[in-house]
Amino acid sequence: MLQCFRILPPSGSVVKASQAISGEIQLDQLLKKLMNIVIENAGAESGSLLIKREGDLVVEAEKIKDDEEIKLLHLVSLDDADLPALIINFVVRTMESVFFDNASEKDFFSTDTYIKSKRPKSVLCIPVIHQNKLVGVLYAENNFVTGAFTH
Repeated sequence: MLQCFRILPPSGSVVKASQAISGEIQLDQLLKKLMNIVIENAGAESGSLLIKREGDLVVEAEKIKDDEEIKLLHLVSLDDADLPALIINFVVRTMESVFFDNASEKDFFSTDTYIKSKRPKSVLCIPVIHQNKLVGVLYAENNFVTGAFTH
């Protein structure tokens, strides 16, 4: 059975994010700070922020495990990114948050090329919604621990 949940960030994360937003003027630096906060507070190893531009999702920022730096990619399409397109497209269609204790064991997404090759353990994928419209998607994963993300 597919598990879908709305996820509310802990209040400490909200405070950190608010401080980052209020103290940052440059969008690039703001994206880097927010991605660091999300990755750190979610317990993720890696993550990507995709933004909807002209109807298509593009990767704006990503953190790859083992890489300390958040990379700003600006306009890398989902088709060209090394991400689980089936999971991300599911979140786009349903506008619901999903998390998996072990994504590679979920039959629903077992045909995804990324899932087959990377075999991620914990996966979190959240829609970014503004005024009831999808504006982006946040994807995060942890390959060390199953059940790293909880609702």
